[in-house]
Amino acid sequence: MNITRWFLVITALAASGILQAQSIEVASNNSLAVDCYNRSLQAQASGDARFADIEICDSATANQAISENDLLATLVNRGLIYATLGQVDRASQDYQRALAISDGVPEIYLNLGNLEFMRENWDQAITYYDQAESMGLIQRHVLYLNRGMAYEHSSRLDEAETEYMAALELIPDWQPAIVKLQRVEATRLEGPAASREIN
Repeated sequence: MNITRWFLVITALAASGILQAQSIEVASNNSLAVDCYNRSLQAQASGDARFADIEICDSATANQAISENDLLATLVNRGLIYATLGQVDRASQDYQRALAISDGVPEIYLNLGNLEFMRENWDQAITYYDQAESMGLIQRHVLYLNRGMAYEHSSRLDEAETEYMAALELIPDWQPAIVKLQRVEATRLEGPAASREIN
Protein backbone atom coordinates (compact mmCIF):
# COMPACT_ATOMS: atom_id res chain seq x y z
CA MET A 1 0.00 0.00 0.00
CA ASN A 2 1.41 3.40 -0.95
CA ILE A 3 1.00 5.83 1.94
CA THR A 4 2.58 8.70 0.04
CA ARG A 5 -0.93 9.39 -1.30
CA TRP A 6 -2.04 10.29 2.20
CA PHE A 7 -1.53 13.60 3.89
CA LEU A 8 -0.47 12.97 7.46
CA VAL A 9 -1.85 15.52 9.84
CA ILE A 10 -0.51 16.17 13.29
CA THR A 11 -3.02 17.00 15.97
CA ALA A 12 -3.10 17.00 19.76
CA LEU A 13 -5.15 14.63 21.87
CA ALA A 14 -5.68 17.56 24.18
CA ALA A 15 -5.32 21.26 23.65
CA SER A 16 -2.65 21.39 26.37
CA GLY A 17 -0.35 19.21 24.27
CA ILE A 18 -0.22 16.33 26.73
CA LEU A 19 0.00 13.65 24.03
CA GLN A 20 0.41 14.10 20.32
CA ALA A 21 -1.35 11.73 17.92
CA GLN A 22 -1.74 11.46 14.18
CA SER A 23 -4.81 11.21 12.02
CA ILE A 24 -4.61 10.00 8.44
CA GLU A 25 -6.45 11.95 5.79
CA VAL A 26 -8.47 9.83 3.39
CA ALA A 27 -7.25 9.60 -0.21
CA SER A 28 -10.63 9.78 -1.95
CA ASN A 29 -13.86 11.72 -1.90
CA ASN A 30 -15.66 9.12 0.24
CA SER A 31 -17.85 11.53 2.20
CA LEU A 32 -18.31 9.30 5.26
CA ALA A 33 -14.58 8.58 5.53
CA VAL A 34 -13.79 12.29 5.10
CA ASP A 35 -16.37 13.15 7.78
CA CYS A 36 -14.81 10.59 10.14
CA TYR A 37 -11.39 12.12 9.52
CA ASN A 38 -12.68 15.63 10.23
CA ARG A 39 -14.41 14.47 13.41
CA SER A 40 -11.19 12.83 14.61
CA LEU A 41 -9.37 16.13 14.12
CA GLN A 42 -12.07 18.01 16.02
CA ALA A 43 -12.12 15.46 18.84
CA GLN A 44 -8.37 15.64 19.29
CA ALA A 45 -8.14 19.42 19.07
CA SER A 46 -10.90 19.93 21.63
CA GLY A 47 -10.21 16.87 23.79
CA ASP A 48 -13.90 16.06 23.41
CA ALA A 49 -15.73 13.49 21.31
CA ARG A 50 -19.21 12.06 20.97
CA PHE A 51 -20.55 8.64 20.15
CA ALA A 52 -22.20 10.23 17.10
CA ASP A 53 -18.65 10.66 15.76
CA ILE A 54 -18.10 6.92 16.12
CA GLU A 55 -21.37 6.22 14.27
CA ILE A 56 -20.13 8.23 11.27
CA CYS A 57 -16.92 6.20 11.23
CA ASP A 58 -18.88 2.96 11.63
CA SER A 59 -20.93 3.86 8.57
CA ALA A 60 -17.75 4.55 6.61
CA THR A 61 -16.16 1.20 7.52
CA ALA A 62 -19.40 -0.65 6.70
CA ASN A 63 -19.46 0.80 3.19
CA GLN A 64 -18.63 -2.02 0.77
CA ALA A 65 -17.18 0.46 -1.73
CA ILE A 66 -14.54 1.86 0.64
CA SER A 67 -10.98 1.48 -0.66
CA GLU A 68 -8.37 -0.31 1.43
CA ASN A 69 -6.45 2.96 1.93
CA ASP A 70 -9.56 4.75 3.13
CA LEU A 71 -10.51 1.83 5.37
CA LEU A 72 -7.08 1.92 7.00
CA ALA A 73 -7.31 5.70 7.48
CA THR A 74 -10.84 5.43 8.88
CA LEU A 75 -9.82 2.74 11.36
CA VAL A 76 -6.97 4.93 12.61
CA ASN A 77 -9.24 7.98 12.81
CA ARG A 78 -11.99 6.09 14.64
CA GLY A 79 -9.33 4.74 16.99
CA LEU A 80 -8.31 8.30 17.80
CA ILE A 81 -11.92 9.17 18.58
CA TYR A 82 -12.22 6.11 20.83
CA ALA A 83 -8.98 7.15 22.58
CA THR A 84 -10.41 10.65 23.12
CA LEU A 85 -13.48 9.04 24.67
CA GLY A 86 -11.20 7.02 26.96
CA GLN A 87 -12.15 3.72 25.31
CA VAL A 88 -8.61 2.43 25.05
CA ASP A 89 -9.51 -1.20 24.28
CA ARG A 90 -11.72 -0.23 21.34
CA ALA A 91 -9.07 2.15 20.06
CA SER A 92 -6.52 -0.65 20.27
CA GLN A 93 -8.81 -2.98 18.29
CA ASP A 94 -9.06 -0.41 15.49
CA TYR A 95 -5.30 0.14 15.42
CA GLN A 96 -4.62 -3.61 15.37
CA ARG A 97 -7.12 -4.05 12.53
CA ALA A 98 -5.41 -1.20 10.64
CA LEU A 99 -2.02 -2.89 11.16
CA ALA A 100 -3.40 -6.10 9.69
CA ILE A 101 -4.19 -4.37 6.38
CA SER A 102 -1.19 -2.05 6.26
CA ASP A 103 2.33 -2.61 5.04
CA GLY A 104 3.83 -0.67 7.90
CA VAL A 105 2.42 2.70 8.81
CA PRO A 106 4.50 4.33 11.56
CA GLU A 107 1.62 6.57 12.68
CA ILE A 108 -0.26 3.50 13.89
CA TYR A 109 2.66 2.59 16.16
CA LEU A 110 2.79 6.16 17.48
CA ASN A 111 -0.90 5.95 18.36
CA LEU A 112 -0.50 2.49 19.91
CA GLY A 113 2.26 3.97 22.04
CA ASN A 114 -0.19 6.63 23.16
CA LEU A 115 -2.67 3.97 24.24
CA GLU A 116 -0.01 2.25 26.32
CA PHE A 117 0.87 5.65 27.76
CA MET A 118 -2.78 6.11 28.75
CA ARG A 119 -2.62 2.67 30.42
CA GLU A 120 0.55 3.78 32.21
CA ASN A 121 2.53 0.98 30.54
CA TRP A 122 5.56 3.22 30.03
CA ASP A 123 7.97 0.55 28.73
CA GLN A 124 5.47 -0.74 26.17
CA ALA A 125 4.70 2.84 25.08
CA ILE A 126 8.42 3.41 24.54
CA THR A 127 8.65 0.20 22.51
CA TYR A 128 5.86 1.37 20.20
CA TYR A 129 7.44 4.81 19.86
CA ASP A 130 10.74 3.12 18.97
CA GLN A 131 8.93 1.12 16.28
CA ALA A 132 7.37 4.27 14.86
CA GLU A 133 10.81 5.87 14.71
CA SER A 134 12.44 2.85 13.05
CA MET A 135 9.72 2.91 10.39
CA GLY A 136 10.44 6.52 9.51
CA LEU A 137 7.75 8.54 11.25
CA ILE A 138 7.65 11.90 9.48
CA GLN A 139 6.67 14.02 12.49
CA ARG A 140 9.65 13.03 14.63
CA HIS A 141 9.26 15.93 17.06
CA VAL A 142 5.94 14.39 18.11
CA LEU A 143 7.59 11.06 18.75
CA TYR A 144 10.35 12.69 20.80
CA LEU A 145 7.81 14.54 22.93
CA ASN A 146 5.69 11.45 23.60
CA ARG A 147 8.66 9.19 24.27
CA GLY A 148 10.14 11.85 26.53
CA MET A 149 6.97 11.88 28.60
CA ALA A 150 7.06 8.08 28.91
CA TYR A 151 10.68 8.29 30.08
CA GLU A 152 9.74 11.06 32.50
CA HIS A 153 6.93 8.97 34.01
CA SER A 154 9.45 6.13 34.35
CA SER A 155 11.73 8.50 36.34
CA ARG A 156 14.32 8.29 33.56
CA LEU A 157 14.95 12.02 33.54
CA ASP A 158 18.17 11.99 31.50
CA GLU A 159 16.46 10.15 28.67
CA ALA A 160 13.40 12.40 28.93
CA GLU A 161 15.61 15.47 28.68
CA THR A 162 17.35 14.02 25.61
CA GLU A 163 14.00 13.47 23.90
CA TYR A 164 12.71 16.97 24.65
CA MET A 165 15.97 18.47 23.41
CA ALA A 166 15.69 16.43 20.20
CA ALA A 167 12.16 17.79 19.67
CA LEU A 168 13.44 21.33 20.19
CA GLU A 169 16.24 20.79 17.67
CA LEU A 170 13.55 20.19 15.07
CA ILE A 171 11.16 22.94 16.24
CA PRO A 172 13.13 25.36 18.44
CA ASP A 173 10.20 27.30 19.92
CA TRP A 174 7.76 24.40 20.37
CA GLN A 175 6.01 25.17 23.65
CA PRO A 176 4.98 21.62 24.66
CA ALA A 177 8.64 20.50 24.55
CA ILE A 178 9.87 23.67 26.29
CA VAL A 179 7.36 23.23 29.13
CA LYS A 180 8.24 19.58 29.60
CA LEU A 181 11.97 20.28 29.52
CA GLN A 182 11.48 22.94 32.21
CA ARG A 183 9.48 20.43 34.23
CA VAL A 184 12.35 17.91 34.08
CA GLU A 185 14.72 20.58 35.31
CA ALA A 186 12.31 21.53 38.13
CA THR A 187 11.93 17.86 39.10
CA ARG A 188 15.68 17.56 39.44
CA LEU A 189 15.77 20.63 41.66
CA GLU A 190 12.71 19.84 43.79
CA GLY A 191 13.07 16.08 44.01
CA PRO A 192 10.31 13.45 44.25
CA ALA A 193 7.51 15.90 45.18
CA ALA A 194 7.73 17.57 41.77
CA SER A 195 7.68 14.26 39.89
CA ARG A 196 4.25 13.44 41.34
CA GLU A 197 2.80 16.39 39.45
CA ILE A 198 3.68 15.09 35.97
CA ASN A 199 0.77 15.24 33.53
